[in-house]
Amino acid sequence: MLVSGDGIETGTLVGTVTSGTIHLDKYSTGELTGDITFSGGGGTFAMSSITLSDIPDACNGKVFTIKVYDNNSSTPLTLGNLDGTDTSALVWWANGWQPDGSNSATRENEAAVYFPGSDWLCFNWESDCYNNTYAVETAYYGNSDVASHSFKLNLPTPIDATRVYKITLETQDDSSALNIWGDNWGFYQEWL
Repeated sequence: MLVSGDGIETGTLVGTVTSGTIHLDKYSTGELTGDITFSGGGGTFAMSSITLSDIPDACNGKVFTIKVYDNNSSTPLTLGNLDGTDTSALVWWANGWQPDGSNSATRENEAAVYFPGSDWLCFNWESDCYNNTYAVETAYYGNSDVASHSFKLNLPTPIDATRVYKITLETQDDSSALNIWGDNWGFYQEWL
C-alpha cells in the first residue's frame, strides 16, 4: 500500500506494522530499498471533507443536506465547532442554474454551503471562510483540484472517522423555506 504525507517521499509503501511502529519502505526502480521507522503512541483517523462527484445537470439548483451518524444514536454527529450546534450542512449546487422568470444565471460549478445551527454561509469563491480556507471547493475559478460537476465540503473540524457509521444525503429544491440567514430566503435569493 502506497502512503503519502509531509516528509514521506513519493513511492513509499508500508512494509510491516508491529506494535506501535509502522515500517515504511522506499520503492525505487522496482526494488525495495532502505527502511524508515516511525514510532508513536497512537494516531487518529479523521474525516475532514466529503466529496460528491459526477453531479448530473438535473441537480442544478438543488440543495444537498449532508448528515453524518455514528452507530450508537439516531442523532447526527456535530459537523464542526463553528458553535457546536451544526449537525447538518446544506450545499447548494448552483452550476449555471437560472430559475424561471429570472434574468440572472449562476456560473458553472458555482456552489455555496450553509450551516443552519451557526447561521454560517460561504460561497465557493470565499477562500477564507473558516479555518482560513474554502468551506466548499469546486472547479469554479480554478480554486481547487476538484473535478467539474463535483464539490468538496471541507468540515470546520475533522470528525473522528472511527465514529462514522453512515453519511446521508438528501436533496430538495432551493426555496425560501430554507430561511438562509434568517431572511426567509433561499440560496438563490441570497446569491442575488
